[in-house]
Amino acid sequence: MKKIIFAIAFMAALTVSLCGCGSTAVNEAVHPTTATAVIMLNGYNMPVVNNAGDFVDAPQDGDQTFIVVPDSTPSVTTFTWDSVAKNATYAVSESKKWKKTLSDELNAVRPDDEGCDLLSAIILAGNQLQSSNTEVHKLVILCNGVNTSTTLNFSTNPAFWSVEDVGQIIAQLQELAYIQPDLLKNVDVTWFFMTATDGVHQASFEEAQKTRLYAFWNAYLQACGATNVDFRNSQKLSSFRPAFARSASAASGVPNSRARRIRASLVASSTFESNRSNARSACTFS
Repeated sequence: MKKIIFAIAFMAALTVSLCGCGSTAVNEAVHPTTATAVIMLNGYNMPVVNNAGDFVDAPQDGDQTFIVVPDSTPSVTTFTWDSVAKNATYAVSESKKWKKTLSDELNAVRPDDEGCDLLSAIILAGNQLQSSNTEVHKLVILCNGVNTSTTLNFSTNPAFWSVEDVGQIIAQLQELAYIQPDLLKNVDVTWFFMTATDGVHQASFEEAQKTRLYAFWNAYLQACGATNVDFRNSQKLSSFRPAFARSASAASGVPNSRARRIRASLVASSTFESNRSNARSACTFS
């Protein structure tokens, strides 16, 4: 009888010990709930990215994903990932299915109309992230960085490329309420395909133009509260395919330096206007 009691006590102690070890292991591997906003145009002034799912993590239980399309009227689609898995094995399988679903959704993204309002898209994405109760917030941008909204049209406004102090542009955007200081607070920002083109829908950028794009967007994101901005420029054009069938002679978008000089000589002063209200707010570069 004593042996039986001892055996039962030993098994109970073993069970408690194993449960304790198992609990510790699970706690160490807990996935922090994550909200990820993905801004991608997938057309218009940049080629289509056909492997967009490679740039985001597989969703897990409690995560949220916001897909923001930065065309002329930015829109957002929200995905909430809630698990029904009964065990760890099923949870892994579930996450893989979610990854496939998200990849398909991202690859299917297309602009509804011509134009690219990245400024409004970033504000939209930032507001979605700040309203999320998840533990981690991430912003992933897949764009070449060319904004064409009336607020600040890189394609038609020579002053964007010629103003010496980027801070002057940032200051004017702040006056127009296009910058919210805490919008990207505690948000990890990763930007892919900055300055990337296919030479068809957007002519290749000159080095000075590339430098200006990086300088402007880095300053803009920091002014919005981002402290961790990672520009990744290692992606090659093999990840792209053309959005539409057009000849290279029809290339449009940001002009080369010669065309830019001609346009500048025809414009006495350059302005960019706010379309965030019915009032016509305008700023003039000097």
